Amino acid sequence: MQARVLGLGVGVALVAGFGIHCGDDAAGACLAGDEGCPCDAGTCAPGLTCLSDRCVSVPDAGATEVEPTGGSAGATAGTMEAPTTGAASTTGEAPPSACPECEIPAWVLLTPETQTGVYGAIFGTAWWSVCDLGVLTSVTLYWHIDHWVAIDGDCGLLSVVDDGGEVAVVVEPGPKLRRWGVEDIGEPQTATCPKDHVMVGFSGTYSTWLNSLVLSCAPLVVEPVDGEYTIRPGEPVALPMLGIPDGLEIEAQECHKERVFSGFVAAIQWDLYGFGATCVSMDLQY
Repeated sequence: MQARVLGLGVGVALVAGFGIHCGDDAAGACLAGDEGCPCDAGTCAPGLTCLSDRCVSVPDAGATEVEPTGGSAGATAGTMEAPTTGAASTTGEAPPSACPECEIPAWVLLTPETQTGVYGAIFGTAWWSVCDLGVLTSVTLYWHIDHWVAIDGDCGLLSVVDDGGEVAVVVEPGPKLRRWGVEDIGEPQTATCPKDHVMVGFSGTYSTWLNSLVLSCAPLVVEPVDGEYTIRPGEPVALPMLGIPDGLEIEAQECHKERVFSGFVAAIQWDLYGFGATCVSMDLQY
């Protein structure tokens, strides 16, 4: 299987706090807000840094995890919201710092790796649905009477976005994966990742067949390390449960070594008995 190659996106401002114009305070220091104030290294107010002739807020380079906003301690899984692109998160990982000396990556290389195990009441035939040029962003299960009878999903395509050295990877809609199982019956229930998140984990329950599935998604964190940009999944966010939480527990599963889901594996024989995921590694290319 060949490595997966994706495209380039440019010209979208992604991180609040970067690229703010300067203004003068009473002491003559440049602040955020006014377009009429060019700056240099000595004119920015405390807490701001001069970058590309603008005073900008540079986040703490020591923070490394992107936390979802909108959730609270003890909140039910699936009620949390991921940070919106273009707005700073109030908790968790700060946006990555700009890296003036770093070369801007052009695209993301996805390389197929191992898969998770298939978990549940293992019975029937295992069927694979894998995104040819992307990553898994949603899964739909089809419920009929008292069990799942089919499964499909959606792919996302990764694009590098650069706005004057502020680099991120966004997720754009991709093709739909093939449906496996019984055709034309069943009520769909879908778990979809938040904007610019990809699937990275799952848990659930099973008895005679698969009873429930909880999928998790993560943002893609781009940050400078040793003079070049790197990419990794951030803090995962649990989506609302699909199904009913009866039976034996499927403990949380994920890909190893900061890999993400590229598709799913389903054990089906009229009913959906088990679930697993295929994995890909991510590398920025120049």
